[in-house]
Amino acid sequence: MEKQDYLKRQIDQLGKVLGELLAKITGSGKNPDASETLKVVSQVLNENLDWNIDQLLEIPENEFIDTIIGNQLLNKLNIEALADLLVETAKHHSANKNRLLKRALMMYEYLEKSNKTFSFTRNQKMESVKKELSQS
Repeated sequence: MEKQDYLKRQIDQLGKVLGELLAKITGSGKNPDASETLKVVSQVLNENLDWNIDQLLEIPENEFIDTIIGNQLLNKLNIEALADLLVETAKHHSANKNRLLKRALMMYEYLEKSNKTFSFTRNQKMESVKKELSQS
């Protein structure tokens, strides 16, 4: 029981960290520097998930979802927060924009299939990412 409580606290903490990071790069009315954004995102992902942006991009597409859901710290809320983070990061990482967007879309689609309830917000995010990919 104690192990489950610890893991739940870790999952909750990761959700807060991802949310704060997303707020930091999207909020406050100022546009953060692209290199600073990538540095901060990679650092936070490395500290909390032992991944960075480049490592996420290196995971083959056919293994990506299995790798993501295999991480014990990523529950469905955290997966969506990570997808949101990748979408925002793609705005600052033009060299890998499409790859980041594809991975975010994969996570949204996984969540759409695995959840029993329909999410208008997630559906809008998916449509936005698809539109962005089609324009590239």
